[in-house]
Amino acid sequence: MEAYALRADSSTVRVDLLDLNYDGCGVATSVKFETGECLKVSVTGLGLIEAQVRWCEGGKAGLRFTSAELEATEGPTPRASERAEVAAEVRLRRLGQNNYSVRIFDLSPEGCRVETVERSRPGDQLMVKFNGIEALDSKVMWVDEFIAGVKFNHPLHPAVFDLLLSRLSTSG
Repeated sequence: MEAYALRADSSTVRVDLLDLNYDGCGVATSVKFETGECLKVSVTGLGLIEAQVRWCEGGKAGLRFTSAELEATEGPTPRASERAEVAAEVRLRRLGQNNYSVRIFDLSPEGCRVETVERSRPGDQLMVKFNGIEALDSKVMWVDEFIAGVKFNHPLHPAVFDLLLSRLSTSG
């Protein structure tokens, strides 16, 4: 996905998003960024996302999003955000076992509702894998037959969530 990085000197560099994770992304770049450099990344339709360069070499760089939205609190809380209705497939696996395709029915930055192949129990640890981002460590919060409410151990950054929703709506 095409994006632009705005540097502190107001110059703009075209970059390509290679991957997304909980709180950052990998980019392909034609310039050398400095480790620690602060950037504002622009993705069409999402505005500017503040980021810091974690590493840069061989035409690639790792960026960590630095917005205040990343300051998550621990402990039980009511649902932090509304869930977006989606109908998509993800890869799901229990730790140490094979993965399989399952359907998800809704999604928020904090979790999703997923159909499971094997009966889960609250507290089970799962890995949820969406195309284009790394697998998300998750915990089953509730179960109703073969439907489970899953909470991501690390909430998705709002920009990653928006990109994921965009991908899911264009792939289905």
